[in-house]
Parts: sequence; structure tokens; C-alpha cells
Amino acid sequence: MTAAPFLTDLDSRAAIKGSMDPLGLVPLWSRLGRKVVGNLTTVTNSVRGFSTVLLGCYFASELVEDEAEQGVLGRFLVFEQLAAYARHVINGESEGIRGIDRVRKRAAGGNAVRVGVAREHQILSNQKTYGLWGLFTVASRSSGLLQEQRWGLTSTAREFVERVYVRRMRSASARAVDEVLHVLGRPSTEVPFNSSVLRSVAEALQPRIRAEERQYLTDHLVMGGPSDRTGGLQTRLAATMEHHLKGSKFGVAELSAVIRAAERQGDGELAAALGHIRDMEALIVPMNAAFGQAQRCHGKTVRDVADDLRSTWAKGGIDIRPEVLVGVAADVREAFGRNADAQQRLGTVAGALRRGSYDEALRALIAHNGAVMQGRSGAAAWIRIDENDRLDVRFREDTGRLIDGAALPSEWQSTYFLNSLRAIQHELLP
Repeated sequence: MTAAPFLTDLDSRAAIKGSMDPLGLVPLWSRLGRKVVGNLTTVTNSVRGFSTVLLGCYFASELVEDEAEQGVLGRFLVFEQLAAYARHVINGESEGIRGIDRVRKRAAGGNAVRVGVAREHQILSNQKTYGLWGLFTVASRSSGLLQEQRWGLTSTAREFVERVYVRRMRSASARAVDEVLHVLGRPSTEVPFNSSVLRSVAEALQPRIRAEERQYLTDHLVMGGPSDRTGGLQTRLAATMEHHLKGSKFGVAELSAVIRAAERQGDGELAAALGHIRDMEALIVPMNAAFGQAQRCHGKTVRDVADDLRSTWAKGGIDIRPEVLVGVAADVREAFGRNADAQQRLGTVAGALRRGSYDEALRALIAHNGAVMQGRSGAAAWIRIDENDRLDVRFREDTGRLIDGAALPSEWQSTYFLNSLRAIQHELLP
């Protein structure tokens, strides 16, 4: 069994789930998701996360001339700390803040906190990687908020920040800009919780989205920005979501509702793109589930594991559409480096699952994992089948359980960036 290192006291919002991807399916579903959501990622689901990026880059670029990463980064991290403490201590927020565990713990220890570039002041184990810099700046650039190749704001984003956020800050403190720049310009600073600098940042980042910022953020975050990479599909998707969905939740039921609405509207292009997503997810879920079950069954025979699937899922097979792989053949080729064998292997798995040939599906999945790992610089397969037809599991999954067959049709794992789009849109609705 392969041992993996772990860190204790890791912020619960730092973990990026699904990064192991033993079947190489992330590039595939990402390609399908990018056809309808061109700017967001799976974790960029907070409007105030983007607001903090805008303000952080604005103030950091005020202190450096070339807007290169080395000069901007440290100051950005300090502003992110200020924003987190302001939102929690002044605005009373505990959700949607990266690093909230450390922020909450430090805020409970007194009436002031020290912010700074050094690791001991950071609000995540690695704030650059797991904070807003690592997770939100790419989406901010794709949304037309940050300049290409640089860390300064675009001209429209700068005008927006000064007109909305900086003006709010100055309403709380006439010296707000100078106070923030003073804090960002020092290696570390102790900031009292009742200070005007914290109150001014809190005023800019009030939880309630105000009318003066709603349209600009909707255009750039929900509609995809000035360089919409979906050819208008994201705008049509967002409009359909707004008119036919309630709440911020998004899953299979909501996806189906949007597909039906697109069909009624005569938008065949949008309905087809979303239909491919629905059918691909219906295939990806049992693939991942079957492989995960195999990871929990070291020493069992292939037949034993197939019997587990057969007793939990329908004996005659799963209601999936293997033909979706034909409809997205070009995406499959690109996702797997133009490897034609990948399409054949996935087709074998899909057909076997449809027929209920779970032994065949497991063998094909294990073979596919081996090929995927080999393509990653010759890494070892996670599971091998020995001469006695038993599973030799090299990377075990000791937690979780096999998804119940009745739950398979409603299981939603990959998200295709649709959950982030809906979460952002719902926040921005009046």
C-alpha cells in the first residue's frame, strides 16, 4: 500500500478534492464544462472572494511599479488577511472565508491580531497556494478583472474598484487608503479589532451585494466577461438558470430542468451541450464508484467485487448512455492526449456497465487506470490482478462505501463548473 503524508490542523476549506483522478476523467469533464462555463473553476464560488482579489491587487499594485508577481504577492497575502479578519470580526461572517479556522481561533484570543508576510501570520498552511491567490486569480483573469500576464487590474476593474469599494472605505475612514497602504508596506503589523483600517475594509466587503456593484460583477463573473470563451452559451445558460431555478443548489435535478427549459426555448445548442454533461456524469459516477470499490477490496477476486456491484446495483445493468462517448469523441481524444485506446477502453467499460457485465467492467477499469498511470511519467498502476485473479491494491481506499443503485441517477460529483456559476449568480441576484 502506498503511504501518503498528511498535515494536521489543516483548514477545512484548503483541501481540493478529487485531485488524484486515477481514471484521468477530470480533463474530460473539464472540457465539457468549459463549453458552457468559460471563466470559473470548481472552487470560485464566492462573490466576496473576487471582491477581495480586486481590492488586494488594487492596493498591492499601488505599492509596486512593475506589477510583477514577486512584488505584488506578499502585499496581496497581507490584504487577504485583513479582509478575512474584517469580514469575521466586524461583519460577523464565518462562511465563505478561506482560512476561517485560523481566523476564528486568533480572533478569539484578544482584541488585536498581527498580519504579515511571514508564515506564522498566514491564515492557511500555505496561503499562496490554498488562498485566493492560488484559487481565484486565474478565474479573475479569465473574467476580465486582471490583466493578462500581469497582476494589475484591467482599466474597467480599476475604475469599478475606485468607484465602489474605495469610496465605501473612505466613507468609513477618510484615511482608509493610506491606512491600508501603511499596513501592506510593512513586514508585519498589529491591527486592533476596533481600528479604522479594519472597519473600512469591512465596509467595502459587506455581505450584502449592493446595487452599485451587481451589474458589473454579473457581467464579468456570471456572463463570462468581455472575452467570453463559450461563444455566448454561458450567457444563455445563466439566463435560463435565472428564470427556471430557485436557490443556489445545483445537481442532476437542476441540470435536467435547465435542459428541458433550453429545449422549450428552441436552444438546441445549449440543450445538447448540457445533455452531454448529463450523460457523461451518469457514466463517470459508476466508473468512479466501481473503481473505488475495487480499491477497498485488496485480496478479493474480481468475481467477488463484481458480485458486490451486482448485489448493490441492478443485476441487468445500469441505465447509462454509452453513445455519449461517440458524441464527445473529440473531447475524449484531447482529454487523453489523442490516445485512441482510451476511447476504446471507456467504451468497453460503459458497454459492460450497461449490460451488467461487472467483471468485464472492472477489468477494463483496472486496465484503464494502468494506462493512465503509465502516461503520467510511468507511474505504477493503483490496482493489479494477480495470477489467482485476486486484486493487488497498491493504493487503497479504506473509507466510504459503494453508492446504492437507487442513488446512482441522482449522484452529482464532477460539477462541470456549473455549481460555481449558480452559486455566484444566486449571490448576485437582487
